[in-house]
Amino acid sequence: MPVSRIALIYYNEDVLGNAADLCPGGFQFVTQTSYCYQISSKLYSAADADSYCKSQNAQLAAMVLQAEMTALLQLTTGHAIPPWVGAARVSNSTWKWNTGSSVSSTFWAKGEPSIYGDCATLRSGSAPGMSSCPCYNQQPALCKLKPKLVKSSPIVQNGTSGEMSSPNYPNNYGPFLEQMYLINSDGNSSIFAMFDAFRTELNYDYLEIYDGGDIQSKLLANFSGANLATNTVQTTGNRMTMRFITDGSLQFFGWHMIWNNV
Repeated sequence: MPVSRIALIYYNEDVLGNAADLCPGGFQFVTQTSYCYQISSKLYSAADADSYCKSQNAQLAAMVLQAEMTALLQLTTGHAIPPWVGAARVSNSTWKWNTGSSVSSTFWAKGEPSIYGDCATLRSGSAPGMSSCPCYNQQPALCKLKPKLVKSSPIVQNGTSGEMSSPNYPNNYGPFLEQMYLINSDGNSSIFAMFDAFRTELNYDYLEIYDGGDIQSKLLANFSGANLATNTVQTTGNRMTMRFITDGSLQFFGWHMIWNNV
């Protein structure tokens, strides 16, 4: 199946609308990453900072891309005390995020990490970046939270044929979406659908297809990425339900399908 359009974005204001609605009180939406962040007003040890973030249904911030660190350095500018982030030393030369991934050397400030301390803070200023710090120090917590999913009204089609696509197609879909689709075919015919374009972030942005009128029906397919094993699907009855879910890291042009009753 040919794929001709591949592009990356982090935030699409036309798709999301009011970004402030995506984050709970006390959190700030950062457009460069499409995540919500909070720097606590109180000071904590690293362990207590982790507990505080979890009490907010968040976690100590783990950074994925250099662009995220740049955005968080801007967020922390003006704070006298560098906040904790979710990294810890697991051996003399190895640091890991609370997500289990390794900490890139590009995130550290010049001369860091030092031998002093097994936890990490993020400092801005003349020598920006992460620095090692004793875990018992009292610092603010930098919490990171996945925004609420943006739920739109279901898209419903009736008849004998039609076409459907991801939000904003052929431009990139937005982050943190949950879009439902329902097809009602005339009569007792089954529905045959063919995808002529498909590109999402593999494993994180996906399209579920169900053999019936809701997501309690049998799951026919779960499509993600670009190299689909098949680009067709067929129901046993005259209804098909689809659910498209996206996260906040990468966005692509999505998908387009045509359908008809058979």
